Amino acid sequence: MARALGEVAEGRPPDEVVIGAPNPEVIPYVEERLDSLGVTTRDGAGRELRRTAPYRLLTTLAELLGTGRWPAFTAFVRHPDVERWIDARIGGAPELSSGRLPGGGWLEALDGWTNEHLPADVPADYGARGFQGRTGLHGDAVAAVLRLAGQELIGPLADAPTRRPISAWGAPVLHFLERTYGDHALDTGNPAQRELTRALGEVAAAIQGWTGLPGAFDENCDAGSALKLVLG
Repeated sequence: MARALGEVAEGRPPDEVVIGAPNPEVIPYVEERLDSLGVTTRDGAGRELRRTAPYRLLTTLAELLGTGRWPAFTAFVRHPDVERWIDARIGGAPELSSGRLPGGGWLEALDGWTNEHLPADVPADYGARGFQGRTGLHGDAVAAVLRLAGQELIGPLADAPTRRPISAWGAPVLHFLERTYGDHALDTGNPAQRELTRALGEVAAAIQGWTGLPGAFDENCDAGSALKLVLG
């Protein structure tokens, strides 16, 4: 679709390029993919918070932390902002270099390994033990993705079974967002970047509201449950 859009839109002003979506539920996926390719999108009806990239990122993260299932992990790393984050760190993870992965990049390697082994759950603590060398380069690539996405990006939130007061989850969630979006050059003159800034601000405000919870409401919960409170 992006290639076809490029051919049709070439030489036209942005307000003359319109994409129709018969099903509103596919709009977030179209927006995210085009945004990841550097194509600025704007919903004529405005974009609700639940359809923004940070909200959808936290939704996939809540599913991953709440279930620990492998399909939830693959959905998480496919989020455009997580994919971008991993791509930016390939230099420190030679296992993910496209030159070492026949037939494509690290996502293709992850798909190949998944289709071959059909794993049900994510390894405890996102440990890579048992992956490296197990299926050649694909196994090494999966180990690297687990290390980057699970241990480095998710960080303290990866210890999902830990229960703590709701207010205690605020800092780890904000640190996760900072790690994910901290290297974004947010330009408020760019509509897409302005919307991202607004969405991050709204999410951060909701999380910071946890710090003022009265003791009776500051119940113990895991990270997945805390995220669901933000998502509403």
